Amino acid sequence: MSYGTTLTLGNTGVAATEYLTRYFSLTDRLYDEQDQLLLNTPEALETLRLLLDARPCVQPSYSNWWRETAKAFAAGDTAMTVLFSNYASEITGLSTKIASDIGTTFVPGGNPLMGGGSIGVCRYSQNKREALNFIRWFCSEEIASAMTYLGSASPCQATYDNYQIIDLYPWLALTKESMTASHVKRWPQRQGDGFNERKFLNIMGLQIMHAINGFVEPATAVQNMKKEMERII
Repeated sequence: MSYGTTLTLGNTGVAATEYLTRYFSLTDRLYDEQDQLLLNTPEALETLRLLLDARPCVQPSYSNWWRETAKAFAAGDTAMTVLFSNYASEITGLSTKIASDIGTTFVPGGNPLMGGGSIGVCRYSQNKREALNFIRWFCSEEIASAMTYLGSASPCQATYDNYQIIDLYPWLALTKESMTASHVKRWPQRQGDGFNERKFLNIMGLQIMHAINGFVEPATAVQNMKKEMERII
């Protein structure tokens, strides 16, 4: 093995996700009881140091997106990786060198960071019934499982009990457990006019990139995160 692990740092959003994955292995609280950010804590600083410690153990050029990370891991030069399950299917792709020689487990701390997309019906839609019928079809066990075969993540619980799918993508057994194991609080309780998570992640990711590239000290980076984020909460 040439490298110990991977880092996906192609933009501020994914950099923030790398940070939060490690942050929630140390604590499950991003806010206190008064919805104040807890980024001035030892855990916040230690998380950034964990990322900095990983730098010498990764390929010289960071992956821009998780699909690239999965492909890099599949090449067989890296010992371990942390991925969202819907991108991990690349590990078993046609060019993989490790498909028969991988193991899966929870992230340290047993508190995985959950993500994913959403599908819904616009309140102004003139075809609400048809849209709802499409969602029901899309989320049915038959269609959801077929999409999972193609590498997607399923909204249907029965998919994760399908032995053929689990045999192809063994990490999906842990995905099912992750849905109940995760107790991450990513948003404040009182969101006012709405919480802009994209802006939140961009602020966090920018400071992470500044620290990784040596522009600021880790302690300064987490202080800047808290200061900038409090303006949008």
